[in-house]
Amino acid sequence: MLSLGASKPWPEALEVLTGQKNLDAGPMLQYFDPLYKWLKEENRKTGTFVGWEKGRNGVYKSDEEILKVKQTPSNEVF
Repeated sequence: MLSLGASKPWPEALEVLTGQKNLDAGPMLQYFDPLYKWLKEENRKTGTFVGWEKGRNGVYKSDEEILKVKQTPSNEVF
């Protein structure tokens, strides 16, 4: 596949390698589904937040900013 370099569009190189021009994440999602379900349940049980929260200006905050906000008394603004 790599020997084709830039001489062929990547879907054609993919077809040479796999016999298909399209990518399908379905099998990988199926493989990791038990882990995904376990992680969701563990996060629910432990109250773990995964992701980002939007600030007042619509910009997503970093984990450090979220932690700082959660530890700041509600009457304080930083």
